[in-house]
Amino acid sequence: VSSPSGSLWSGASVPAVAAAADTDAVELGVRFTVSQQVAATAIRFYKGTGNGGTHLGRLWNASGQLLGTASFPNETASGWQQGALGTPVVLSPGTTYVVSYYAPQGRSSIDTGYFTGRSVDSPPLQAPASSGVAPNGVYLYGSGGFPSGSWNASNYWVDVVVQAVAGPRVVSTAPAAGATGVAASVAPSATFEAAIDSASLQFQLRDGGGGLVAG
Repeated sequence: VSSPSGSLWSGASVPAVAAAADTDAVELGVRFTVSQQVAATAIRFYKGTGNGGTHLGRLWNASGQLLGTASFPNETASGWQQGALGTPVVLSPGTTYVVSYYAPQGRSSIDTGYFTGRSVDSPPLQAPASSGVAPNGVYLYGSGGFPSGSWNASNYWVDVVVQAVAGPRVVSTAPAAGATGVAASVAPSATFEAAIDSASLQFQLRDGGGGLVAG
């Protein structure tokens, strides 16, 4: 079983323009999807000279519902900055998300045209190419909020960090482990400690020797 983790860009990735001349306050983001269930644990962004002030990272669904926030208490003068989400957010395949950060003094990083006919594939993450229906590289000028505007499929170098999701533990079974003399009419069942996604569940019944039981 794989244990997906990582981010869209590595620490060695750098923007073509580390700090644009624009000094207006702006929220900058990227649309992304996941290929399997993972948990978002942190938000990253690339910081160039002049991109000052108090930054705030945000994670949204495609409809603009805020799912989580992150602060950046230990910023360096430049380079990649990372802040943990207050609570990890479980992400599901088949859903589009937006990760963004607020730059109160502007001077954000930018690669113009980056998402034109190009996606970023870093399993289990993907940032899709920009399209007329779903542009990638999104922004919102002002005091911050859900970024939905787009200009020239630009990449603003904001990223999400994900890790594998540990499955919920089984807290009880029926029949109980080691039970004998159980009637064939009893349907085996298990109770988990938390809600599960039935679409991703694989359930097998095995005998005492580990052999698979049909059913």
